[in-house]
Amino acid sequence: MNDFILVSEEELVQAILIYMDFTRNLAEDAGASPLAAALKIKERLKGKTVVLALTGGNISMERLKEILSSS
Repeated sequence: MNDFILVSEEELVQAILIYMDFTRNLAEDAGASPLAAALKIKERLKGKTVVLALTGGNISMERLKEILSSS
């Protein structure tokens, strides 16, 4: 790894929603950050094999409600 990808709160929310919608998995913000970062640099990743680790389902009910109400 030679760089870091910074993602916004909104990008994290979108990644959480994508995981919920397409995989039916619930991820906390930190757990969804690899997907958020990959989506941010998807042009750089085009044509490459990419593996993302989905970890962390420790999301509070309050945070989940915020995310779902924003969608």
